[in-house]
Amino acid sequence: MFMHYEVLENLFCNWLERLLIVDGFQRIITVNDYVKGIFNVDGKVFRLTDSDKINRRWRGKSFNELSDVEQRRIKNTTIHAIIFSQKKPLGNNTGMYQIFERINTSGRTLFPQEIRNSVYQNKEINKLLIELNNYKTWRLLFGSKKFDSRMRDIEFILRFFALRDVYLNPPPTTMISLKKCLNDFMGEDINNTPERLSFLRELFKTSIDCVFSSLGSSAFHNLSHQGFSTKFNPTIFDSIVIAVSFENDSEKLSNLKSHHLDLLENQDYQDLIKIRTTNTLNIISRIDMVKKYMNENIED
Repeated sequence: MFMHYEVLENLFCNWLERLLIVDGFQRIITVNDYVKGIFNVDGKVFRLTDSDKINRRWRGKSFNELSDVEQRRIKNTTIHAIIFSQKKPLGNNTGMYQIFERINTSGRTLFPQEIRNSVYQNKEINKLLIELNNYKTWRLLFGSKKFDSRMRDIEFILRFFALRDVYLNPPPTTMISLKKCLNDFMGEDINNTPERLSFLRELFKTSIDCVFSSLGSSAFHNLSHQGFSTKFNPTIFDSIVIAVSFENDSEKLSNLKSHHLDLLENQDYQDLIKIRTTNTLNIISRIDMVKKYMNENIED
């Protein structure tokens, strides 16, 4: 399929909330911004740079400063496009994720959360994940003020939500596909409702605050010969923060602090955070083990 600029502009006006640009998004946005005359990043007049790569007669010019002939040539330029439509299954973007994943295999291969950020860019859950990634306590526990350029920090937040649901409603399968589990969570309509988003926001912040107040900045680090490792551990993270999301009264948090080293020195726990980590039973067992230490010596 090919289109002229007027058709492209119509796509932006009428299809923006229904279609996703899988590849070439930045290039199309740049063309659109230049013709409109305003650069969307900073709201300034969009002029071409003074670069040797640009013909001398066009350097530093905005679209409105071009001649009528030059403006028509740009607007009449053909832009090739292929439009995909998922027929089955309806109501999710599984096909779009796979297409995006396959298209972006050359150059710098995109990480899973980078793809989700594009496929689910209009989903409210995606906006919430980006918001929560700015949460000060989370940055301290993740161990870096600087955002991960490959969005792994955002994926860990999503992992907390999705695996918590796995714990509450274990699937019939022995193993889960973590990628599919995270994709499905973002695509579920229920996870994009105002009530659910409000619940998830408060759940994450409360749980993260409780972990930090009890265990400090090394909460999600494993043991090493020199004490705590400097590396963030995803399976320690999900087991502790999910357990705390259910068991966060002061006495149990105090217990977690007292038994933190005992937990990390427990060989069964070490196996659960290292071996077959996406096994459904292992996910549940490592969370239950944290809860066991939190409830140590506490009478019902």
